[in-house]
Amino acid sequence: MQALILAAGYGTRLSRDITNDPNGGYQHLLGVPKPLVPLGGIPLISKWITELERSEIEVSDIFVVSNQRFYHLFVQWAKNFDFPVANIINDGTTCNDDRLGAIRDIKLAFETKKLTSNLIIIGGDTIFFRDFKLNSIIERFRSLNHDEKSDSASQLPVNVILSSPVVDTTKSGIIEVDVNKKVTSLLEKPLPSETSSRLGSPCFYLLHYQSLLLLCDYVANSSSLQEVDAPGVFISWLIKRISTYAEEISGRFDVGALKTYIEADRYFTSLE
Repeated sequence: MQALILAAGYGTRLSRDITNDPNGGYQHLLGVPKPLVPLGGIPLISKWITELERSEIEVSDIFVVSNQRFYHLFVQWAKNFDFPVANIINDGTTCNDDRLGAIRDIKLAFETKKLTSNLIIIGGDTIFFRDFKLNSIIERFRSLNHDEKSDSASQLPVNVILSSPVVDTTKSGIIEVDVNKKVTSLLEKPLPSETSSRLGSPCFYLLHYQSLLLLCDYVANSSSLQEVDAPGVFISWLIKRISTYAEEISGRFDVGALKTYIEADRYFTSLE
């Protein structure tokens, strides 16, 4: 497997929260991209790299896609962390208004780095609770994609995504599953009355290589930024074409807002 960390966002909400914070205690984070904010003194992205490198199941390559504005900060991080600078992809954008969108960034990585295997896609602004076990998620993906009773030529590809419990459905993508944990739909920020599900869908996907080929077709036929911006939009389209199963985790932090960043920092500081 290979892995791709999406880190090309501009953190506009977090920057706004920091600027408007009456206490002024987080001004040092202005201009810091979300994947590089410290959690317990360690950049968020470093925690993911360590998790991937420690996996018992080999992840052959790890890539990071950034934007032009923050590219130099990721290069500096990479040199300090002993991460290959060549694996950082610059998508060429300079502001939120001209962003490519997460799905185009995945396509950019697929084409420029000539990805040739199944892919783990990770949102660079999210991190999971300490009990998250990457190995078990990868094992689930591998078992679903290998049926000893079928020859490999006839085996249909399967994807795996995660789910985590949420209270407010209007703040995240919500997945609905059947009794076998097969995903039947992904709803973008629905009202509580629109679904009985309370399973959020964090940006962490294990995609079969065939899904990446479909992604290229999807982008080619997309006509608006909305269609290629949030990765959940593509996943919602993809589950109608490739069987996708959900594995539940206990919880996560999204550092897109100052309140949730503070919660995540306190959580990981307490673990150090």
